[in-house]
Amino acid sequence: IRLVSGKTGKIIRSIPAPFKEEIFVPIQMMSMKDGTEYLLVLTGGQNTAGGVYKIRLDSLKNFQNDNDYTTVQRSSSGFLVPAILTDLNGDFIDDFVVSSFNSTIYAFNGLTNALLWTFIFPSSETVSSIVPGMYNHDNVTDFMVKYSTGPGFPIYYYSQVRVEFGFDASSYHKFPSIPDDNPERNKRRIFLRQQSH
Repeated sequence: IRLVSGKTGKIIRSIPAPFKEEIFVPIQMMSMKDGTEYLLVLTGGQNTAGGVYKIRLDSLKNFQNDNDYTTVQRSSSGFLVPAILTDLNGDFIDDFVVSSFNSTIYAFNGLTNALLWTFIFPSSETVSSIVPGMYNHDNVTDFMVKYSTGPGFPIYYYSQVRVEFGFDASSYHKFPSIPDDNPERNKRRIFLRQQSH
């Protein structure tokens, strides 16, 4: 991870990624009420373990080792899409929602890093970004996710879109899938379905 001066283009500071894991998504900034700023770092790949980490911005100057990172979550599957930063619990601090390649969705408290809720899509994978929105009009951000089911990349039998309601993910809307009994045909076919209310 390198901090580059916007004025001169010179490298101000370089530090290793957490546990030397891969990083494929942008590092994101989070701010607390007292002005403390953190970097949110998601790591891992399609076939490598990863994690969700936070590090104070001012810790970059005196970085010592991996202990300077706060480990929020470790996963056997990497995180390949950016987090969604949004206030889910009404404390006026952004919480964060992340999705791992093995289609596990996690929501964390932005202040305490505690797990708010999680949801797993069995036998599925995803590299699609989470789409936030007020899908049920309750003033809490909801999340549309797409996941693909099959033996694994690049073979999937079908894909589905699902809306997780943001407060606790206990309610959801699942859009119908378009199955195909021949996975070889699925390799050459794209389905588009749009539904509105």
